[in-house]
Amino acid sequence: MSVIVFHAGIVAADTRAGFGNGWISPERAQKIWTTPHGVAGIVGDWAPVDVIREWTFTNLKKPPPKVGEKTTIIEFHRGDGVFVTENDWRFRQTIGPHGFLAWGSGRIPAMGAFYAGVDARRAVEIAMLLDNDCGGDVTVLPLEEDDNG
Repeated sequence: MSVIVFHAGIVAADTRAGFGNGWISPERAQKIWTTPHGVAGIVGDWAPVDVIREWTFTNLKKPPPKVGEKTTIIEFHRGDGVFVTENDWRFRQTIGPHGFLAWGSGRIPAMGAFYAGVDARRAVEIAMLLDNDCGGDVTVLPLEEDDNG
């Protein structure tokens, strides 16, 4: 599985790619990526990742691709909120009063870390310590464009 978090305009994720049979890929999985609208990511089943990436770059006005019950797509839109697609159902995710969210198998330790006052990168690091399905490196992407982009 995975952990993807959002806090203070930052999206962060682990990079472990594991499979149901216990095999962990030596390759680094890019679970979050920048899009023309902000940042997008995927947790769960990786089979449809190429279709999802293409959709986040070119077809957001169309319904999301059919991803099945084991895949969650998270879209972080600049100025327009967070959208989640699960089981072919897309909804706007409410960000609570504390301003942070987490998805994937590492979401519970990540949320606990947020409540303890850490930033997005550290929340992913803590999730990787406490959830055996998370690991690898931490990818961090800002939701807002910098002055050069």
